[in-house]
Amino acid sequence: MDDSLTELYEKHAGEVLRFATVVVGPGNAEDVTSAVWLGLFGMDWSDIRDPRSFLFRCVMNASHDARRSTERRERREAWTMPSDVAHDDLTIRPVVREALQRLSVRQRAAVYLRYWFDLETDEIARQLRLSRRTVERELRIARKLLEEILR
Repeated sequence: MDDSLTELYEKHAGEVLRFATVVVGPGNAEDVTSAVWLGLFGMDWSDIRDPRSFLFRCVMNASHDARRSTERRERREAWTMPSDVAHDDLTIRPVVREALQRLSVRQRAAVYLRYWFDLETDEIARQLRLSRRTVERELRIARKLLEEILR
């Protein structure tokens, strides 16, 4: 960690974590603040007039992103579950499971990482050690096939 970030962390880590706890709750606060601190590595702080305010703004943005990601995942999971199954049960509807089984392994992996883990194309490519274009192609083909199968 460079010196300025180390100083900021030592000075503001506690209050940033408390702020995140209020914004996203105790269960997600550490994840949000960790993401913020990791995102600040190598950043040029010379143009930041008020680092404390900047940190709080970063926590707000990360909290918003985390909430939005969670909501999207929950909507996807709710869509794949039978209507009579409790929301916390992650059982996939049989028709969806069958449709997913008709995809190639690579397509299933890409779909899973995109829609259940909410990963971006570049991160999926890195995780699967594929090119970005290959992941884009696999997702495009998978979406088309799923759309046809599930109609």
